[in-house]
Amino acid sequence: MVFAPASLILTNYFLPLIEALGRVKLRQEYLDSVNSFEPFTRMVQDGHSSEDIKSSVIHLLTPFVQDIDFLEKNAVSLLANEATCIGQLMSKPRWKTLLVDAFEVRNSSLDKDKQKAIDVMANFEPSIREAQAKYSLQIIFENIREDYELDEYAFELFRIIGALIESVIQPFLREYYCLLLICHDRDFDIASVIKSDFGRIINNIEELNSSDSFTKPYPWGIRINQWRNIAQHHSYSVSNDLVLAEFGKGNNLKNIELEKHELFNLSKELIRRLGALKSSRELTILNYNESIIPALPKVESLKNYGAITELASSFATQGFKMVKFTDEDRQIEATFIDLSEQVTSNRQIHCSQFIVPITTRFPGRNVKVIWTSQITKGKVTFSAKRYDLKKIITLSNPLAELANVMVWKHSP
Repeated sequence: MVFAPASLILTNYFLPLIEALGRVKLRQEYLDSVNSFEPFTRMVQDGHSSEDIKSSVIHLLTPFVQDIDFLEKNAVSLLANEATCIGQLMSKPRWKTLLVDAFEVRNSSLDKDKQKAIDVMANFEPSIREAQAKYSLQIIFENIREDYELDEYAFELFRIIGALIESVIQPFLREYYCLLLICHDRDFDIASVIKSDFGRIINNIEELNSSDSFTKPYPWGIRINQWRNIAQHHSYSVSNDLVLAEFGKGNNLKNIELEKHELFNLSKELIRRLGALKSSRELTILNYNESIIPALPKVESLKNYGAITELASSFATQGFKMVKFTDEDRQIEATFIDLSEQVTSNRQIHCSQFIVPITTRFPGRNVKVIWTSQITKGKVTFSAKRYDLKKIITLSNPLAELANVMVWKHSP
């Protein structure tokens, strides 16, 4: 089989995923949503090996990660989710520009006044972590169906858009504004920025940055705070096949007509802006980890659903699709389908090793991992007790000790 160059493989696999958001049922199973967004399972099913996937992730992230040794070690584990996000952004030139702009502002602010930039990130850390948690919940539980009538579709999608802007994108943009001020040698008070009117923040960002791509989603030329107002004030109506929205104040009221597909495109454009702000932040923290991480307040960086998302994406890079995950009564149970076309004991052992990263994300639990195959019946169950896992997880190489504490069982 002939493969495309590594530089093209991963980005190409994100193109069909861009349309996935509108096809997820309301409040469907969490893992179904996760699996609809990660591209790695599709790559495995199309014949790409784990080595191909890792090579693609490394090539994709190399321009943005300074520590190449760390990248090579964690490309298909800790960094799999960032690869997903950046792959989406790299799939269109205007989205790539968002990512490059976000990185340039962060790096420039750190070059200009490193301590001040770190202080800004530390101040926004709690609100941004909470924003990320809300975003995860939104993606999982609040995607609307394409078969809704237009009035239902508009109501649900504007509700999502309003929450996305207000609760999730807003803290990222306020932090971005502070970093822009550092780049331009402007004095500011972080507390005042946090309290300031969001529309004023958007206006100030445009004054500082010659590009308005973050503040005015393509192609409408309407500021992001005005989209929020349309959503929150329900200042729209439905007429025939169009959504008629109104924005502005007083004598400056304006109108825009949107077709159903344009509403969905608006949600994509907003999510891509969030992705650029999020990934640039996460990878900047990684690049300056010795300076930034000690300064950040200790907050819960991942809720359970966020941790499961990361785990599912990383396991998918190895050709294992996670189809069940429960966390009850201090016991984790995770079931996988092995997508490999060959059933070997090595693949089963590989699956058993997922106990370690699961324990890292969910300490203090008994862990059971169940291997199944897409081409054969039967299953293999691997399990370990929490007190044994607590001991080995502190070792420099816990995988080496896992076999000594693990129990496995073959079932027909």
